[in-house]
Amino acid sequence: MTIKEFANEVTAEFEESKMVPAPLVEDNLLLILDNFDSLNEYIEQDVLSALLHRMDKLTGDYKEIIDLFFENQRRNLAEIEPVQETVTSENGKLHTVQAPNVKMTTIDNVEEKEPDWLITNYIPRYQITSLAGDGGSGKTTVWCALAAAISSGSSSFLTEEMVPEDFGAAKPEKVMFFSAEDSAEYTLRRRLRKNGANLQNILSIDIADDRFKLVKFNSPFLEALLKEYRPALCIFDPIQAFVPPEIHMGDRNAMRNCLAPLIGYGEKYGTTFLIVEHANKQSGVWGRKRIADSADIWDISRSVIMAGETNEKGIRYLSHEKSNYGPTASSILYAIDEEVIRYKGRTDRKDKDFVTAVDYSTRQAPQREEAENFILEFLRDGEKEVSELDDMAAAMSISKITLKRAKTQLRQGGKIKTWSSGYGKGKKFYISLLDTPPSIQPVNK
Repeated sequence: MTIKEFANEVTAEFEESKMVPAPLVEDNLLLILDNFDSLNEYIEQDVLSALLHRMDKLTGDYKEIIDLFFENQRRNLAEIEPVQETVTSENGKLHTVQAPNVKMTTIDNVEEKEPDWLITNYIPRYQITSLAGDGGSGKTTVWCALAAAISSGSSSFLTEEMVPEDFGAAKPEKVMFFSAEDSAEYTLRRRLRKNGANLQNILSIDIADDRFKLVKFNSPFLEALLKEYRPALCIFDPIQAFVPPEIHMGDRNAMRNCLAPLIGYGEKYGTTFLIVEHANKQSGVWGRKRIADSADIWDISRSVIMAGETNEKGIRYLSHEKSNYGPTASSILYAIDEEVIRYKGRTDRKDKDFVTAVDYSTRQAPQREEAENFILEFLRDGEKEVSELDDMAAAMSISKITLKRAKTQLRQGGKIKTWSSGYGKGKKFYISLLDTPPSIQPVNK
């Protein structure tokens, strides 16, 4: 059998699945060998196995040359007989196809590696990290700041107080992002610039571009972009925009299969993935349960960061909720000033602590507002003894703690004042609206 006959026969067998590239149809041995490296990048192992076994039909110098060229591959595959299985084609007919080979690796041949970090302790390289939070929690500005740090080689606000100021700057790297919620032209370029990005290292396809709809987690177009540019970080905002329409996010198996290609792309192209997700609207939930739509998103992510707002006005938090490579890092407190992230400190509190505190304040707010309105109405006719106000509040079923908070809020807001008069057992406490002159001279304000 000649090389041409061999190539044509093999091509005829496998061209339907398109696993053998065009160079194999050539009748030039050197061309086949020259193209083997590119062939081996993407050829299926079962096809490679079949090719090696088929070479037993070759004779003479051709076989000797190919045997030498495929020595390493033959050593791994020669003892494995091709496995055949019968399947039903689309027209209903049965036919035999090549099944994947059954070669496995013993763990003693696996190299142990320490985790490599894109951002120390928070975002592992070549893996998937999730950034989830409520609308308005600042997720977009957060990822813009992270992208700015990677693109410029500067330290991230996540590592503030962790890395010495005189520590050498990192190498600037490329960042690729896809946003279905904000325009690069009107919003994202400005935020990236303000946060110090090297804009020449930032790559994107705008949502207005017709190609944007081709960007899906399992699409060949996405892999082609990653292969071409090999970014250190690739950001998707939000996750829903990049899930194929035929996949339901509530389907665990479907979502896992949809996101799985990213894991392979990470090692293959040196890319880390940051997926932005919305939190659900349920009250009293935190961590894993706060990620909307699919638990698989949490499971497949190697690191999960939750964003939210604290009870302190203007202060937000990032809580590191999951890490597959060690303990979770401390939570970051930050503010957003003119679209720029401002680091405010670290805390051991987690998403549960912040959510619980906010939920409690939310539940208490209507009761406190009702108590405030009662106090203002009760004092409209002039000053009253505090005991009189307290008794009337109790009659209105306003709890002591709620009444106390309402008084504090009104006093801090400059709406009421309190004072005392007398001494000892005769001492009395009074309360009035701030603009009401006391009829009794106060002793202690």
